Amino acid sequence: MLERDPVELGALLIAQLGGRWLPQSAAGDPAAVFALRYAELAAESLSTTARLTGDPTAQRAWTSARKRFADQFRSAEQRIAAPARPIAAVVPNSDLYKRLVKKGAGPPPPEVRDLLAMDDTEFATMVAADARSSEHNHTLVHPALAARLAPHARIVHQHLTVSLSARRQKLRNKPRMQWGAGEAERLRADGLSCARAKIRYLAADWTIERMRSELGDPPTPPAQPRTWETVLHQVHLDGSWCEIPDDLAAMLPKVTKIGFGLVHPSHGVAGADGEQRHWAGLRRRAGDWELTGIAWPEGLPPGTVMTLTWSGGDYRITGRTALLPEPVRIGGVDLLHRYDPGVLLRELLPGGGRGENPRDLSARQWVLRTLCALGHISENGTVVLSESTLRRNCRELGMPAARADEVAPAVSALIRAARIQRVTGSVDGDGELHWPRRAGERAVDLLRYVPPREKLSHDQIRRAEAARIRSYAEQTVTDHLRHLPDGHEASAEKQEEYLALRRQKGLPHQPLPPGTTLVSKHQRRPGPQA
Repeated sequence: MLERDPVELGALLIAQLGGRWLPQSAAGDPAAVFALRYAELAAESLSTTARLTGDPTAQRAWTSARKRFADQFRSAEQRIAAPARPIAAVVPNSDLYKRLVKKGAGPPPPEVRDLLAMDDTEFATMVAADARSSEHNHTLVHPALAARLAPHARIVHQHLTVSLSARRQKLRNKPRMQWGAGEAERLRADGLSCARAKIRYLAADWTIERMRSELGDPPTPPAQPRTWETVLHQVHLDGSWCEIPDDLAAMLPKVTKIGFGLVHPSHGVAGADGEQRHWAGLRRRAGDWELTGIAWPEGLPPGTVMTLTWSGGDYRITGRTALLPEPVRIGGVDLLHRYDPGVLLRELLPGGGRGENPRDLSARQWVLRTLCALGHISENGTVVLSESTLRRNCRELGMPAARADEVAPAVSALIRAARIQRVTGSVDGDGELHWPRRAGERAVDLLRYVPPREKLSHDQIRRAEAARIRSYAEQTVTDHLRHLPDGHEASAEKQEEYLALRRQKGLPHQPLPPGTTLVSKHQRRPGPQA
């Protein structure tokens, strides 16, 4: 196990700047090996800071030190690899140290028990404070904390990485003479905080594997990458969420946020490509797991097919759309990316989606709405529906009974206008309709609808992509309330801010509703870089 704090040892190496190695006797010490990794990460960040602040001498020095630290770490890490172990039943990480105690290990000291007794919010706050402070919490190296520390330190590292990336980008776009006081020092501190958080979870992961080794358990199998597809409905786009598989959610830590990246490629328009990253929520609703708070690109049509990937090695999910070789316009909607024709047609019904209750539709619109809502949609997006059931189906979707006699004339008018066709298809033993007719199946009269489809010109594609780029312009998010995970409450600062906001608006004195917090007014981009 770790006998010393690798973050503290790594800080000593950084203080020397020369990249001097620890004494040879410490070469096999796991804490010393992780200290080298910390020094490598810290030197890399300090080199970047020196480049941004215009200090080439420091940049060269830190770049050289980073290389030496990296070389020393690579040669030393093999000495602390976990040995091979026999096959045994795998138990939860949280039970590992309890089993070691039963085999003779000492019980956790009081300061470790105090950390174990914290709730998740308190523990995460403590881990974040440790990463940001130059005073290191040596208690965190105790093996009893490893199972709890690993996932929380990963999340803290992701949050700090987002903050560091945003700060660097802000300073890159600002002349150095306009930098505020202490900007360079804050940049340096953020980089070191990221390195500390990463070493915390790397060392915790190693400790978990070392405990399994001592207990004779098999090594933890690496998580396998997962890829799945989902089709976005209007409810997903309006509510900024999508489903994720239940078994995948079980592999993720008990946290409320997860990194989400969106890759939404363009048809060769500069400025429209690139991965947009932000934080998404993780919740369970009606038994299903969902990602929430997703900043979908403005104008993304329902029916878009999204391929989602979890790499298996971190807590980030990436969604990707795929370009259509030939973009089209269907029902007035420009489609530049792969889509599901069935979902598209059912979401773009005349009068609104299936959940709507339209009032002012013409008889022709009722016929088209019914065809698209209840008809069989083929892979190429054409729709067929039995003509004999059309009148009844129009009524079931909400057409007023007094207008039922308008259905037949509306069908005739649509046929004359070449909007729909009367064709002969067939129905199989399961009642599924087919067109063209299949041999051996019962013939049936069908109405066939082919949605108007127009191939987009180059200029139309360019305008559509330009509109998408504009959708990434900075947006103002107004003050609003957000629900917190079960058992969590708003901080005292947020309570005070909420009361002050109500006073400012002339509203009566009233605290935040239980289980909510205030999200302050701020500027955001739909896909801030993480």
